[in-house]
Amino acid sequence: MYFATTPSMVAAVTGAGAFGFLAAGLDSSQKLRDGLRAVGAAFDLESGAPLPVGVGFFGFLLDKTEASDDPRLPVVLEELPKALWFAFGGDLGRHVAQVRAYGRNANIRLLYL
Repeated sequence: MYFATTPSMVAAVTGAGAFGFLAAGLDSSQKLRDGLRAVGAAFDLESGAPLPVGVGFFGFLLDKTEASDDPRLPVVLEELPKALWFAFGGDLGRHVAQVRAYGRNANIRLLYL
């Protein structure tokens, strides 16, 4: 999924009535932010409205990035995707707890896959 997905493809999939996912892969937080904003620009959304797309993460990569100087989850959560997908990690519950805490504080509802 990571090497095959682009923000324009995610927007096109969602625009066609499906649910597009952006693969986080090895992207930096800035590249993820830019990609999600590019997706959002394809839709006529009110300020602060959730993006009608999801972001997919590999848990084993999050274990490394979230402990680095460039954590991905806080940046992605600020862009308000409607869903997050976590796969292939030893302790995905740690990342889910972070997302739940953000959702409570931001008064938003997130879909977990």
